Amino acid sequence: MPVHHCIVHLIAPGKDGLPAPLQFRNTPLAPSHVIENMILDLIGSFNGTPGKIWGLFHPESDTYPFRGWLQEYCDGDIDFIGFSQAATAHLSRLMAGSGTSGGYVLFAHLSSGPSDYLLIAVLQSSEGVAMNDELEIIPSTQLDLSRLQMAARINLSHWQAEADATHYISAISPKSSSYFQDFLGCQKQL
Repeated sequence: MPVHHCIVHLIAPGKDGLPAPLQFRNTPLAPSHVIENMILDLIGSFNGTPGKIWGLFHPESDTYPFRGWLQEYCDGDIDFIGFSQAATAHLSRLMAGSGTSGGYVLFAHLSSGPSDYLLIAVLQSSEGVAMNDELEIIPSTQLDLSRLQMAARINLSHWQAEADATHYISAISPKSSSYFQDFLGCQKQL
């Protein structure tokens, strides 16, 4: 499973309905076994989460701009960093006033078999402990990959190859709010 690009941005908790403060990463994460293993764990958690929605992009690009940015990335008109930063800023605006605590927004462009995918996940962190080189126990902040509340997998190959495709987006979205589905511009299909 080659990971072509992977990046993480931070949406800090917003206050009083204002857009949440953003912390952008300006370079993709360096390819490594750690990144690949994390993506595999994330995919396993995604696949094991019940209640996913399936759908396709809404055609209204002014209201749902994510599809346009993704198309620009796929066409080579913007780079992965620019695409992910624009999408994260848009998600932050939609989160404002939702009562969510923000999170780490992961974008990964990967291949599996003959298809390319875009994986997006809003991850929370938890406090844990780790060992340092002196065998001391130290505090450690860890990404919680097991409790996915917002994530999507977009089959880029299926979306790009078939004009009438209807099920190239699968997503986990909070039941109490539709903003993640609106972020994607995903029309639910039965």
